[in-house]
Amino acid sequence: MQNQRSSDDLARADDDAERVVLTLLLDSQPPGWWSVQELAREIGAELQTTDAIARLQAAGLLHRCHEFVWPTRSAVRFHQMVETP
Repeated sequence: MQNQRSSDDLARADDDAERVVLTLLLDSQPPGWWSVQELAREIGAELQTTDAIARLQAAGLLHRCHEFVWPTRSAVRFHQMVETP
């Protein structure tokens, strides 16, 4: 039971890190490029940030070129649809 709760907490922390990274990228006007270091500094956890970036990139929500990341067009469009009443 203890292991289940701890793995649930870790999964929730991973989801939260991905949400924060994507929100930072999408809420900048216009949605644009951030360096991995900028994101890690903003979030305050380098390893958690780089892991979140890797998962978001694998899911097709981020592009990455060297040290820079930016949201895909689909992520931007979905964000626009959700944010517009």
